[in-house]
Amino acid sequence: MPFISIRWWLPLAFALIAVGTAAGVGLVLDQRAQDAFEARTHQLAVGDAVDAGNQIRQYGGSPTTINAVAARQNLALFVVDPHGNPLSSTTSSGVSLSAVPGVAAAVRAVEQLRRYVRGTPNGGTVVGLRMPTMDGVLIAFRPRSTAEAEAAVVRHEVIPSALIAGLAGALVGALVATLVTRRVRRISETAEAISQGNFHKSLAPRFPDEIGTLGTAVDEMRTQLDASFRALAFERDRLRTILERLHDGVVAVDLDNRVEFANPTAQQFAADFQFQPGDEIVEPWPDIDLREVISEVRASEAPVERRYRHGGRTFDLVGLAAVHRQDTVILVLTDVSERERRERAEREFVQNAAHELRTPTAAIISSIESINNGGRQDAEVLDRFLGHIDREAARLARLSAAMLTLARAQSNTEPITLGPVSVNATLQEVIDGLDLNDLRLRVSCADDLWVAADPDLAYHLVHNLLSNAAKHGGSSIRVEGRTNGKGAVITVRDDGPGVPADQQDRIFDRFYRADGRRDSSGFGLGLAIVREVATALGGEVRVSSGGSGTSVEVVLQTWLERQ
Repeated sequence: MPFISIRWWLPLAFALIAVGTAAGVGLVLDQRAQDAFEARTHQLAVGDAVDAGNQIRQYGGSPTTINAVAARQNLALFVVDPHGNPLSSTTSSGVSLSAVPGVAAAVRAVEQLRRYVRGTPNGGTVVGLRMPTMDGVLIAFRPRSTAEAEAAVVRHEVIPSALIAGLAGALVGALVATLVTRRVRRISETAEAISQGNFHKSLAPRFPDEIGTLGTAVDEMRTQLDASFRALAFERDRLRTILERLHDGVVAVDLDNRVEFANPTAQQFAADFQFQPGDEIVEPWPDIDLREVISEVRASEAPVERRYRHGGRTFDLVGLAAVHRQDTVILVLTDVSERERRERAEREFVQNAAHELRTPTAAIISSIESINNGGRQDAEVLDRFLGHIDREAARLARLSAAMLTLARAQSNTEPITLGPVSVNATLQEVIDGLDLNDLRLRVSCADDLWVAADPDLAYHLVHNLLSNAAKHGGSSIRVEGRTNGKGAVITVRDDGPGVPADQQDRIFDRFYRADGRRDSSGFGLGLAIVREVATALGGEVRVSSGGSGTSVEVVLQTWLERQ
């Protein structure tokens, strides 16, 4: 149906209503006016007839007198006897007696002592009066001409009045339509702005009628929608921020396998490929089919999990359907390489610990069996086996102490009480208990350098640093204690063969020996203990090694900073 503006149909409606009303009122007034004019005509005719009768009685009933009186009163006057025969002229004022209707009825009425007044079919008036002086009946007749002229005036004014009323109605309708249209247009413009996402176009109703109420409701809806969309936008932005900061890759795919969203982590995982929103999903890895995973999720509506390896890294892929949007599939990519490495390291830890514990234990058991099998009688053999038991027991004790220290630092099962610990005093205590043989040792540390630490943990940290350098370094070790503005820095440098760059990340792993360079007196726990203790004390460890020599740097919080 074509659109018709209210500016057009409302004025037309007003005009039609006005014309119809004016026409109806005109017709009613015309009828009433006509009735009133006829009644007035009858009254005037009766009055004029009575005056004419009086004049005739006064001046005589000659035809000349009767015609003169008829001319003055604008009547046709006739005098007839009781039988209806004319006693005067049969023509008066241009009207013939035979043309006057109801003469006989008028004579009968007068004979019965009544006044006769009747209207004729053509709108005239017939009046009958007794004329005692002439022993007859006066018949007065007035045609319709006077009433017709007066009624024509009314009918002539009805049509212009209706037209004027219609024009006035159209103008009023146009004015009302303009006002209504402007108000409705403001509401329509606000609604259209809302549909386009613009909630800033305010709508203030100016008149408290139905349209004003509608405007108020639309404005309240605008305000509520604005608040709702702001909340949704905030939640969307927050969700996007969370997804973009996730260490897991997240990719959303629509029903046509086109990317709806991909966070930066997913882009990093895809390497040379890019998950661009609006593009079809790409297959960045040759050993997994993303489209197949998406199809399985849509078919089963249950999560689908895959694990694959690519480029030396291990990934877990989970595909699941989005809540309330079954046409969208979410792919979550998790890099589990580090977790897998830790799990492997833990398995190696158990295996290596069992192996390391088995060696001294087997040596001790073997020595005891040798003693029991006759070694007691030979003092030299007994001393040799007892010495062997002593060395292996000491080795076992050191291994147990190192593992307990590592477990204590790592588990945090017991709260660590921090206090002031002198770095210089701890260094001297450790150096005094070490067998450095022919190693050159240089120590540079301020006497007033204090760290916030547990004394036993600090001792083990420094002890393992120096022991590691003594076992795997070269001919000299340099120890330095200082502050760098961020905390206390303890640095141990040796001039040994160094650690290859591809193995520097693993030297802190438990039981790890770089290229077999560690001798049988070590367990591969030294630097692992250093890192775990430093972490437990709120510090950090850094290692650097070039073509020769290795530098291990431990940063701890100073006691003054703790205070």
